Amino acid sequence: MDEGELETAHEERYAEGTWQHSRRLAWELTLAAAEDREDRELAGPERERWAPASWLLALALWRAARADGELVARVPLVRTLWWLGDAEGAQLYEPPLPPLPVSWTSVRHRAADLEESARWVVTWHIQRDLTEHEHLADTGEPPLELLVGDRCRAVASGHASSPRWQGDVEHAECAVNRAIAVRGEGSWARSVAVHATAEALTPTLRARPAALWDPTAGTLVVEDEPPGEWAVRLMYLRHVRTTLAAVLDQYDDAVDLDSHPAVPFGNALAAALVALSAIVPAAVEVEELWEQRRPDTSLAPWERAHVPASLRAHIVALERLLVRLRALCWDILHADDEE
Repeated sequence: MDEGELETAHEERYAEGTWQHSRRLAWELTLAAAEDREDRELAGPERERWAPASWLLALALWRAARADGELVARVPLVRTLWWLGDAEGAQLYEPPLPPLPVSWTSVRHRAADLEESARWVVTWHIQRDLTEHEHLADTGEPPLELLVGDRCRAVASGHASSPRWQGDVEHAECAVNRAIAVRGEGSWARSVAVHATAEALTPTLRARPAALWDPTAGTLVVEDEPPGEWAVRLMYLRHVRTTLAAVLDQYDDAVDLDSHPAVPFGNALAAALVALSAIVPAAVEVEELWEQRRPDTSLAPWERAHVPASLRAHIVALERLLVRLRALCWDILHADDEE
């Protein structure tokens, strides 16, 4: 893509230009590395102290994307080092330069220190990726290049000890389990809208690969997935989210599907929708990479590169949520059998 096509592609895909997208991804990468180094969440002046380094990293991302004619997320992360003092370093500050809150001249006065910080951020992410995926490294084939988007997906999912999605998923699980309990007590009656919604969702909730289920125990099988399974599972979650949103939109005027906590089924569905929505950006990106992969690309290293461990944990957590949501819909549809 030429520069104009690249700008259009970013606007269409991310609703922001190439430079704005570069700045956003650079800040996500910088803040993740800085907070890990400090071992705590940064706020106020501490966060702002890292802003200049993120600007320089953003400039390297922007330069690399324009030079390669690729979306910023598709740029190999190591390529940014070329622009931060290596092969292309001399051209980093050449015109044209994108806009900044301060002048690039003031940034260039601190170039040595800022380049060192920006390079440290990139190196930290490369090393962290190797550490986080050490248990996935033995695919028998050389690994694929680590892309900027690969690390951003890992950052978006969060650290294993405190994933960013955990609160939404746990809230949805509580809402679904509460709805199951309340329905079992007979505290709320089925309505036409509730029954129709459960009926509309059930085919989608059941349309998952059989390999994910232990038919005797009725539980998820989450280990030793065959190659290709993670991408399929991620695309499926996006499909469930789309279906759930469409069904809720169809019955948006139904009082007994309101999202208020006093309406158990509606509250459970609304909470599930929020939890599923968080994984959609990653699902879209992985699906695009899946569609554009070379036919001769082996799937194990492809998944190792593009579906990070933290995202896999997010997938499994949402699958477990859908197990409970499927049980709730089954209870609603078979209530007459129990009466």
